[in-house]
Amino acid sequence: MTITSIIPLLCVAFLFARKGFILTLRDFRWRKHVPDIIKIVPRDKAAAEERVDIFSIGADMYTMLAHPPGNLPLQYMAIVAERGVDVAVKHVMVTVLGEETWQAALDCEDISKEQLAQLMDVVLKHGLGGDPDKLVPKTGVSSGQNGTRKPGGSRKR
Repeated sequence: MTITSIIPLLCVAFLFARKGFILTLRDFRWRKHVPDIIKIVPRDKAAAEERVDIFSIGADMYTMLAHPPGNLPLQYMAIVAERGVDVAVKHVMVTVLGEETWQAALDCEDISKEQLAQLMDVVLKHGLGGDPDKLVPKTGVSSGQNGTRKPGGSRKR
């Protein structure tokens, strides 16, 4: 290699060095630009099934999951894309409340609009981990299909 063939390479290297683009082998580490690996630890059965009170009808107390599944927001997004917002919201409500609590709320004719809004707000925030106004669009298209997963609920007397 002659000096004349090295000069253009040195000029390019100098220009990149002035702009801060040169990385030495010592500075370049693969992990430097990659976030830490997320380590998911499975929940124990007791924690997954733990429930807390959400509302009462007369003397009957109804509960919801204390710790909703971590993948519920992902399930919500998939259902919104495939079947619409209404079906996805129902899925979150049934998953967090459980079948029995969901059915009790559904059958309760005495629930006021304010109480229903409060119940939905609490359950959606709890299940999706955020502000439901940002997560659930105000207008949704429902395909009319009905689907829920992971039912389960309990009622305390």
